[in-house]
Amino acid sequence: MSTGNDDHLIWTEKVRRKVIGFRGYDIYRSRRRDARGRKADFTIVDAPEWCNVVAPVSFQGEELFVMARQFRHASQSITIEFPGGVVDVGEEPMAAALREFEEETGYRADSLDLIGVTFPNPAIMTNRAWTYLARGVVRRSEQSLDEHELLDAELVPIREIRELIRDNFHTHSIMMCALQWYEQYLRDGLTYPEREARWKTNGPM
Repeated sequence: MSTGNDDHLIWTEKVRRKVIGFRGYDIYRSRRRDARGRKADFTIVDAPEWCNVVAPVSFQGEELFVMARQFRHASQSITIEFPGGVVDVGEEPMAAALREFEEETGYRADSLDLIGVTFPNPAIMTNRAWTYLARGVVRRSEQSLDEHELLDAELVPIREIRELIRDNFHTHSIMMCALQWYEQYLRDGLTYPEREARWKTNGPM
């Protein structure tokens, strides 16, 4: 049970120095001090915002997700994911989600509902992952991929994702978060802004 006062848990930043930067990702050394006066250095990765789109469609009587199959360099593995990507500088997350969804899959959504926002790794990373639920999804065009982007769009039975039948889905933590937001939306019908309003009304637990 929270006491409502977390001051004793906070490390206050005193100095931040950039160590290296590459393609939009900047690594900093942050010197911080806690409430007892102890000092320590921490690693901070300043990263761009990310977005993903949960896109259900019906085809020949089957309920499916529009998904993306691609190779991930760090894990050296093929994953099946909800489409998405990086939010460009100055771009709104929803606009980025619509753009990435169409570029990666050739499908277009009439509208998006924000159903979740997550810090992928709050211990070291500054960015958030924005999860949207697509409405009115239809195939509009071919893929429009970046120069070094290799990706197959795929229709996957929703049951296979919800029941974790696909072994190349659950290994991706951000996809599992997106699925959790989707499952929670199915249970209570709340968008993320509505959920935030309820949290503020109910107060800390």
